[in-house]
Amino acid sequence: MAAAKAEAAAPKPDRRLRARAIWFALKYGALPWWTYEAECHYGAEGAGGYMPHLLVNLALAWRWATFAESAADIAFERGINGGLPLFADVGVRR
Repeated sequence: MAAAKAEAAAPKPDRRLRARAIWFALKYGALPWWTYEAECHYGAEGAGGYMPHLLVNLALAWRWATFAESAADIAFERGINGGLPLFADVGVRR
């Protein structure tokens, strides 16, 4: 009950945030890890490899596109992806 109230009270994302979330989910889901980071975050100990990572990101993009994102999705987008440039970091390892 409290979680439903908290989610209802959370500010809704604007169109810019929604578009960014979809773009990043598709971009980082489809690109191989070595194009944007120095060490694979979804390797053997992570999500199990490229294909599961791609599927997770496609599901995330679908949630944003269908307005079914959760409060955790919104917080992640505002926090983690909020400071990333849209295009300038392609091909730059972190």
